[in-house]
Amino acid sequence: MNTLPTLHDADLTLDDRVATLTMRRDDVRNALTGTHLIDDIVRAVEWANADPTVSVLVLTGVGSAFSAGGNVKDMANRGGDFAGDVAEV
Repeated sequence: MNTLPTLHDADLTLDDRVATLTMRRDDVRNALTGTHLIDDIVRAVEWANADPTVSVLVLTGVGSAFSAGGNVKDMANRGGDFAGDVAEV
C-alpha cells in the first residue's frame, strides 16, 4: 500500500521503510494554523499507520524554522470558540 496521499502544503516521501513529511510553508515559518499543514499532517499520519511498509514517519520543515506553531495573524481573525485578542492567546 505505497500510494502516497495528496497533500497541499507538505511533501511526503517513502524511502525503504522511512516516510518523511516535509512542511513547505517557509513564508509563514511553517505555522500550523491558517495553512493546510494540520490536514496534511493528519493525512500523513493516518497513511503511515495504515501502511505496514512504513516503520517511521519523520517530520521536518523547509526554511528558517521547523514550525512557528500557531499563526498569530490567523488567530486574530478567528471567531467562535477560538476568538480572542491576540494578547490573550
